[in-house]
Amino acid sequence: QETLSNCIWLKALLPLQAPLSTMRIITSSIYPRSTNKDYDLSLDKTIDYGKSTENGIDIDISKYIKPLSAVLRLGRAGALTDHTSIFYNIDLKSHKITHGSTNSHWYQIGLWKNLSSLWSSKLGLDSRNHFNIHPDPPNPQVVGKLVPDMDKAIKIVTESHYKMMKDVPLVGWDVAFTTEGIFLLEVNLSCNFFQGDFDMSYYIKFMNDYFIDLQLYQDNKKNE
Repeated sequence: QETLSNCIWLKALLPLQAPLSTMRIITSSIYPRSTNKDYDLSLDKTIDYGKSTENGIDIDISKYIKPLSAVLRLGRAGALTDHTSIFYNIDLKSHKITHGSTNSHWYQIGLWKNLSSLWSSKLGLDSRNHFNIHPDPPNPQVVGKLVPDMDKAIKIVTESHYKMMKDVPLVGWDVAFTTEGIFLLEVNLSCNFFQGDFDMSYYIKFMNDYFIDLQLYQDNKKNE
């Protein structure tokens, strides 16, 4: 069976015997929304979000689709998949890896273990949650590194969101950077941010307007 392998720059961030490690990119869509006039979807004027053609008319995808967050999931040594991994947040403008975290506290049994692991991670009191380097040998430096081809990945997911499911509000894409190129491995319609940073004010407005539109749609259906 054909397999995919991590590309060179990604291997440099991983321990020995690491699994294929992917990036989760979340995108949002305001198509078609009655409240879309107040949105600032621009992330960077230099980024190509891709284009689509409908009825002979070129569509600027950046008017409807916005990338919200990106998290690099660096797998652990000996793991079969990156479901066991350290999450590294990527700044969407600079493409720099800013910090690492884990969700292992989600699976701690017992109230005290859950609270202590959560708050110690937030407050920086637990050295095990300081992930400037990967915790597995040879412990490569991760935080501060730039992610190559981030623009290409953003274009792939924004273009795919518009062309495949532009009426779906939030989509999580699992993107693989491999020796064969960039691939979309999976799409998640009930998506996990994996502790990535995102524009909270935009997200709150986005969700609020979405539910307003759903209510308007429901009211209109009742009046038909």
